[in-house]
Amino acid sequence: MRLLAEFNRLNMLFREIPIRSALMRPQATVSRIILVLLVTFLVRSAGFSAPSIVTNFPGIGQTAYNPPDPTIAAGASNVIAMVNSTFTIYTKSGGSAYTTTLANWFAPVNPPGTPFQPKIVYDPNGGHWIMLALASGNPKRSSYLVSVSSNSNPVGVWFLWNLDAGLDQSTASGNTADSPGLGYDDDAIYITSNQYDSHSNFQYAKLRIISKSQLYSGSAVTWWDFWNQTDANGVSVFGWKPAQAQSTLKGNYLVDTDASGSNYVTLWKVTNPLNTNPGPTLTRQATLTVQPYSLPSNAAQQGGIATINTGDCRAQELQFQNGKLVAAFTEGYNWGGGPVSALRTLVLNASDNSVDVDNRFGSDQAWYYYPAIVRDPAGNMAMVFNRSAANEYAGVQYTAWLAGEANWEASSALKTAEAYYASGANPWGNHSGAALDPAEPGRAWFYGEYAVSANQWGTWIGQLSLLSLPNITNDGCGDAIILTNGVPFSMSTSGATSTNDPALVCGSAVGKGVWFSFTPNASGPVLISTCGSDFGTALQVYSGTCPSLTPVACNGGNGPACTSPQASLRFDGAAGTTYFLFVGGAGGSSGNLSITASSPANDQCAGATFLTSGTPYSINTASAGASGGWCTSGGDMVGGGGEAGCGGACGGGGEAG
Repeated sequence: MRLLAEFNRLNMLFREIPIRSALMRPQATVSRIILVLLVTFLVRSAGFSAPSIVTNFPGIGQTAYNPPDPTIAAGASNVIAMVNSTFTIYTKSGGSAYTTTLANWFAPVNPPGTPFQPKIVYDPNGGHWIMLALASGNPKRSSYLVSVSSNSNPVGVWFLWNLDAGLDQSTASGNTADSPGLGYDDDAIYITSNQYDSHSNFQYAKLRIISKSQLYSGSAVTWWDFWNQTDANGVSVFGWKPAQAQSTLKGNYLVDTDASGSNYVTLWKVTNPLNTNPGPTLTRQATLTVQPYSLPSNAAQQGGIATINTGDCRAQELQFQNGKLVAAFTEGYNWGGGPVSALRTLVLNASDNSVDVDNRFGSDQAWYYYPAIVRDPAGNMAMVFNRSAANEYAGVQYTAWLAGEANWEASSALKTAEAYYASGANPWGNHSGAALDPAEPGRAWFYGEYAVSANQWGTWIGQLSLLSLPNITNDGCGDAIILTNGVPFSMSTSGATSTNDPALVCGSAVGKGVWFSFTPNASGPVLISTCGSDFGTALQVYSGTCPSLTPVACNGGNGPACTSPQASLRFDGAAGTTYFLFVGGAGGSSGNLSITASSPANDQCAGATFLTSGTPYSINTASAGASGGWCTSGGDMVGGGGEAGCGGACGGGGEAG
């Protein structure tokens, strides 16, 4: 099967009218219909189908605005998905932690109109979320609306700014901003936009540079602007994008293409971004020759003659990773069966101005459009995009190109579309979303739009792993691993799925759970501990048989044996009764798990029973385990094959009193 040559789409100059959001300290809310995909990258040869998705769930659903402009970012425990008018903070297992409109969110800074064309990134080195939206209104005014989290927790305090996008440095231009880009390096945040006059005529592209330290501290901001730049052939820059630095980068890069088609891309370099006298330096570093590209045709779709607008050849988001820049855009191409749109993917070497990869991806008589691409430190790449054809509705696809492979793998569906979409040349996109996961190396998040009905779009979120994952044998209740009394069990949960997991444990969202069972030898307290795990855990104990289970006890962290975020709990167990133990990752996280079940509960030092002065305490130690029953008291190792009381002395072979 020929690998899909990804789609080249005509992106029309379309302005969405978005909604704003007002709450600056997010509270829990109901999630919507957008889907985000987690894709797992397995080692396979080029030509094989793309790796299977690890986690996926619906994203934000239809709003009042078209197109949705889906964008996504991932942090330590959450992902944020945005569309025109709305954004939602999700746990990594798909739970909604907060949702609101952009109109409400930015209301405190009085934007001149409804916010639209949002962008979101997470700075893994600085530990902050950065949100951007545009707004314009009458009298003629245009704004860059910027919001930055005070720390890495998105469900907390955020800072807001309303920056005049019509100013070129300090001079009023009367122009309005459209088609934004958002990037960052070690020191600064970079905002780009196309600028239009009052008659919607394109004037020039602009770059604004703002100090990260000002934004991250919630201070008043100053900026430096560059505008009205040209490529080497004298053509005005259009739709340039700043790099999002996934690794250390002093100064930043930008890339622009010719939106109507050509055979080059232009690489720009910013140095000394925080210099105030004479200011930062912007250099046209190189004009790089690539295979010719041209405007894409509008996409056919199953069910009727209405087409989908695929945009133009402007660059989508630009990623920087260890000296390499990766970008993708839509182009027109004819594989032999007639003009369609395909995807152009580029890997540029920023140090020597070479083109490492110049690849066209797509297939005959199918349209590929609106790609978003990421590249991890190992050189694995992942891409999400839309696809449709005369026999296929407009859905979301993804693919991978693993280090050592020679091409993109055959794509797989992230979300299959459900219907024919509207009439005419329908606005779509104007982009898809992709982001690396900073907490789980080798994983990427996808976010895309699909057709739900003739007049309704939806979005989907998914996660993919670019690394081979450990085989998980206890991913379901029926495959629970039996724990031995007092003996720790260790494993990696990175390959676990969230299929059939409880949605909540003790009221908190979890995912990527694994199952164990434990049968106490005697009735009495039982201690379950995940102390020593390297990620946040949640515990749920059940009685009964799979799948007919009854909850017995739960803990979401900071239990009797561990401090947060690792979970532990005690419950009263019955001798000879098998209990099922579910361990979920807090917010859908995963990592190296250590779990111990002890009966009696104080068979381990961590489960020590507290003694009350002058009050006798008795317990039968017949079921105490022979291993691990040691603790330290006053610098001496005490104890033996009996109880670990650790209240001052640990009895050897008898009661701990």
